Amino acid sequence: TSVVSTDWAFAALKGNGSVVTWGHSSYGGSSSTVSTALASGVTSVFSNVYAFAALKGNGSVVTWGEGSIGGDSSAVAADLTDVQTIFSTEYAFAALKTDGSVVTWGRATHGSDSSVVRSQLSRDVQRVAATSAAFAALRADGSVVTWGVPATGGDSSAVRGHLANGVLKVAATRHAFAALKADNLIVTWGNAYYGGAGYILSTVDVSWRD
Repeated sequence: TSVVSTDWAFAALKGNGSVVTWGHSSYGGSSSTVSTALASGVTSVFSNVYAFAALKGNGSVVTWGEGSIGGDSSAVAADLTDVQTIFSTEYAFAALKTDGSVVTWGRATHGSDSSVVRSQLSRDVQRVAATSAAFAALRADGSVVTWGVPATGGDSSAVRGHLANGVLKVAATRHAFAALKADNLIVTWGNAYYGGAGYILSTVDVSWRD
């Protein structure tokens, strides 16, 4: 029903809920260590550069590939329950749970270390966006929380006041974020070359709301 890739491997999700993988073993091409868990019940498969994460119908997550890049989720296994969906940077994953909390794992510098904003990720998160090395979480109150490599959007302090409320949607390039606000402003942060020069734009095509 779908095929997902890392840089050098594929994972195919079949109609019976099983997953078949092939390609470079270090990039997730070999899933032999989790073959039993991937034999049934998988509803979606996600990936970063080196690893895969399979979401099962019961809300649990199965990971494989390069361990330090997200293939090994054992450190957060107890928290990976009731997962709704998964997002990724190049080297890390973030799982959004049904209770609105977020769980991260993978390489610390690329977004798996969310300890500084953990209290803000414990509830009320509605959606997560990702650049190559940073995450941005949109909360129910319209605020945005960021973490990861500062230069790729992990540091939003320059526009913090604009991200405190009223945000409707967050989009990302490889190294920058843009937030659409209810008053039709667009706020950007991250790498200037990739669109994150800290602009506050007032002319917006409101169709982006869709």
